[in-house]
Amino acid sequence: MLLCEAVIHAAYTTDMPGNIRYRVFYSPMGLVEESYSVNGWGFVGFVAAIVIPAGGVWLSDWLSRRRTRLFCAMPRMTSLLTTAGDVREYLQVWHGDPQAGGRRLSDPHIAQIAITCDGRSDISSHDFQEQPLALDLGAPIVAVLQPRGRPVRPQLAVGHQGAELMIGPCLISRRQDFSVPVLLDGVPVAPLDPLKEGIANVDVVGGTWNERVMNRRVKTIVFCTLVAAVVALSLRLTDVIHTNQAWTIVIVTLFLSQFISSRVFRQRPPL
Repeated sequence: MLLCEAVIHAAYTTDMPGNIRYRVFYSPMGLVEESYSVNGWGFVGFVAAIVIPAGGVWLSDWLSRRRTRLFCAMPRMTSLLTTAGDVREYLQVWHGDPQAGGRRLSDPHIAQIAITCDGRSDISSHDFQEQPLALDLGAPIVAVLQPRGRPVRPQLAVGHQGAELMIGPCLISRRQDFSVPVLLDGVPVAPLDPLKEGIANVDVVGGTWNERVMNRRVKTIVFCTLVAAVVALSLRLTDVIHTNQAWTIVIVTLFLSQFISSRVFRQRPPL
């Protein structure tokens, strides 16, 4: 067996920003030069692919909580008379006892009104400015059934007048969900139209919480992916990274933004 001692000397030079070229000399078999390059910007791109989606999701969540919002929507509507027209003539739906002044309903419907509070703070009864929030349902309201809340306390104060559903004044906690079933004599109209914005410093918006969450996810993913594409293209045009590295930054950012946004912007099960 041939035993030999090798003396290794190493040095490095740089040929472009972030690219380190190593030259290794070894003996005794002769002076041989072996060189290879390590792209230092690959690590920078890897860090950018993590920082961009994390920062984009944080920015989107921070912007969404700058103001308190009250989401009002009608996710479900059910007709109590769904049979054919010839049979429907012989069916009657009454609210109350017909012998004691009950009301016969010509086109009864039950609408589920979803109300969700989201933002930095609760909505207090003083924010209503001594008047309820009126939602026009587009059909005469016969009765407001038992509302359900998550969490149960505090309870929602609801009433009705004509086709208007009255909400408040009452305390509505942050991230509290309500489902208010309403009996109407007619077909309700969606989306809901707030007639009076009597809540100070609160944005009353249409749509359910889950619809807003999905919209927020899509906007966040598109924003993060565009930022990553701009960063990757800038590095590629200046010959800092290769084309495959640029695509890697964009693809990793896309998948990470989807994963993080799905964990931060969570949907809620319906009540």
